[in-house]
Amino acid sequence: MKSRRSSRAVDTFVGQRLRQQREENNMSAEELAGALSLPVKKLEQIECGEESIGALSLYEAAQVVGVPVTFFFEGYNEEIMAEETVKVARSEKSVTSTGDTIK
Repeated sequence: MKSRRSSRAVDTFVGQRLRQQREENNMSAEELAGALSLPVKKLEQIECGEESIGALSLYEAAQVVGVPVTFFFEGYNEEIMAEETVKVARSEKSVTSTGDTIK
């Protein structure tokens, strides 16, 4: 079962990739929202990771900005692995600095 946390991470990553490609295409949020038949506010929420984008809208967005749908997920696993490495390093530092013993 997918956790809410991992779902939010995917939404945020996909939203960032969508914004990146929109800006690379010199499109305003209003232009892309119009092309996707979405309110601008909804697109802004998607780009910030506050809302999920549906499969059809993601497919249409890929068509509009000229990338394959897979573009929005490229690098996702690497970013998550990097974040997890940082979390583990921080927790190890915390255990070391407090002098706690793990048995």
